Amino acid sequence: MIRLSTGFAAIAALALGVATGAAARPIEQAQLEKGKEQIAPDMGYIYLTAPGRFAGSFIRVPDATDLEDYRKARSEAFARLMAEYDKDIARWTRRKASLRPGEQLPEEPVKPVETNFAFASIEQFFASSFGPTFVFSKDGGGYAYLEALKPGTYIWYGPAFLGKQGYLGQCYCMGTVKFAVAPGVITNLGNMLFALPRWEEDRGAPTPQIKENSGLNGFVIDLPQQSGTVDLAMPSALAAYPSVVPEFSAVGKINNFYGQMIARIAPIDGVIAYDRDRVIDLRAQDDARGDDIAAADAAETPIPAPER
Repeated sequence: MIRLSTGFAAIAALALGVATGAAARPIEQAQLEKGKEQIAPDMGYIYLTAPGRFAGSFIRVPDATDLEDYRKARSEAFARLMAEYDKDIARWTRRKASLRPGEQLPEEPVKPVETNFAFASIEQFFASSFGPTFVFSKDGGGYAYLEALKPGTYIWYGPAFLGKQGYLGQCYCMGTVKFAVAPGVITNLGNMLFALPRWEEDRGAPTPQIKENSGLNGFVIDLPQQSGTVDLAMPSALAAYPSVVPEFSAVGKINNFYGQMIARIAPIDGVIAYDRDRVIDLRAQDDARGDDIAAADAAETPIPAPER
């Protein structure tokens, strides 16, 4: 059985009646050192650090195979829904045939329509969460996370995830970043998600904490309020493996599929800026490709809807 980060993503998938297309598997340092985990050549890896317990979600930009997987999962989910409808309408028909004088006939079941039945959005289907538990290591008061997932391009959705009390956090729906995750290589984010953005300059900066009240004591996730010094140091347990520091690119507006507070990542020098609520892709601007993220990045963001 694949263990999803926090154990909460699995709950979400079951609640939706679908399997997600971007499940991440947390790796712990002790398991790696004992040989129970490994850095596989066909898998991608994201390593990140935070001053305290942290949690959040990434969205993988789907390729052609992913889109076909999504269509298949959606089709299978609708088939299950139709099977339930067939049972319901058969029961209703029998009830109608046996109706006695004066008895009221229950409302006829509504036949599902494939074009509008409830199913996970394509963004949610390819979202994966990490933290706040299953840390790779705890050192010097900080927390490190290492996630194994399918290689590809990943969008930082923000500190939003499914906790035991429901969905929590903030969606960076009004502006965020993406980066590449290559196979067999550890993509080292270090503390960049905390340290690079100029939180202190952005009036849309996040509130300081996310509180999860489940369990004996629950936990608190402190969100960044100001930029800091980037720290890309990796532990000795990972020193023998190939790693790369990713190059961030700007991403425009995305769906708030967790239904959480809408926010945005703060401006990052050379990567992302804002003109009111418009995202400015500084990297695209430097490449003379224009400053509008909608034009600069239309090939990947928003994620295209699959054919039905």
